[in-house]
Amino acid sequence: MLDVSPHSEDDNFDARPDDSRSGLRHHNDDPPAPVDPDRPTPLPPRRPTPQPITSDAPTATEWLWKDHIPLSEITVLAGDPGLGKSLLALDLAARVTTGRPWPDEPAATPLRPPANVLFIGSEDNLTRTVLPRLLAAGADPSRVFIPAWYSLQGYRVQLPRDGQQLGDQIAAMGYAKLIIVDPLVPALDDSCRAGGRKGYIAFEHIQLLPFYTGSALLAVVHLARAHYRSAIHRVPGGAALAGVARSIFAAIRDRREENPDPNRRLLVPVKNNLAPEPPPLGYSIHDGHIVWHPESQPCFDPDSLLSIPPQPHGPDPVKLDACTAWLAAQLQPGPKSRRELIALARAAGFSLRTLERAKPALHIRSTPSPSAASILWSLHAGDQPSADTNPMPESKI
Repeated sequence: MLDVSPHSEDDNFDARPDDSRSGLRHHNDDPPAPVDPDRPTPLPPRRPTPQPITSDAPTATEWLWKDHIPLSEITVLAGDPGLGKSLLALDLAARVTTGRPWPDEPAATPLRPPANVLFIGSEDNLTRTVLPRLLAAGADPSRVFIPAWYSLQGYRVQLPRDGQQLGDQIAAMGYAKLIIVDPLVPALDDSCRAGGRKGYIAFEHIQLLPFYTGSALLAVVHLARAHYRSAIHRVPGGAALAGVARSIFAAIRDRREENPDPNRRLLVPVKNNLAPEPPPLGYSIHDGHIVWHPESQPCFDPDSLLSIPPQPHGPDPVKLDACTAWLAAQLQPGPKSRRELIALARAAGFSLRTLERAKPALHIRSTPSPSAASILWSLHAGDQPSADTNPMPESKI
């Protein structure tokens, strides 16, 4: 983790890259000077007094992409799989390395000075996937760097553990204006998976990497699913990552009725602490790269397109129908024990609860086996369900 204890410019610091718990800079641990026994005991130091906020001059936010991606901060790019999050990140990297205008700027905007990018990835192969995508996006690949230890087999970047080493490497390459972590979750160490206060502290330590380097850190994540949540709470990492990030954007499908193009997507602002939220931007994917639709999209509530609507109570009707047909086929040759059917159902992908729900639809009879050691299920001959003969508690399987 990075050392953020108060210090003055006169403090002596040294770098210790071999200590994974140390920060970008460390206090010098020289041994104390010998004590003179004849010297009078000094008075205890005064307690530190609070400083007025006016002791430091206000500073303006510096932007990588105006009103979208601030420098020295974390920006989150979230979205469901298949919406082009990685392509979006590499498109932004291409613009950084060549100085081309941002998607919402006119094409005639003067070129900016090109800058370096540090890419930290764990899913896509660098030579088969990442490099061809960078070339398709028009990037200058000589300005895209990867961590020095990527050549080590089985080694994976872990944050905040490797923050100091990454900071040293960014300093060695001369400065990186953009750091891409795609995806973020595999790059987190165990401290980020702790809940509560420990989780907040871990993500705050990650934020120190862009703070000390002056880079913009773009973290690519998948949106959480399965439960109804507002857009900002679908970002993984709980409230810790959403709280530390100054800017959050989501890649979503454009499901509005007025949109005629099924391939159209939207880059939607979810959170922006440092500027007014910009309007959504449309984009699509063609030939393995991003094509932007520069016209601004009307602003709307991102929750309406990002959050999952409440799911109706009860079983999935498609899954229940499939289980019912499977159970009928299993019992067509003759009775089978409930224990055996449960094992077969689980192997076929059906839960015990779904199996129990399929039972009434087939009017299945439950009878004890001749040895009374288990319960047999069999199809009922009649069209209507009948009472079980010699009922036996089905917990005894």
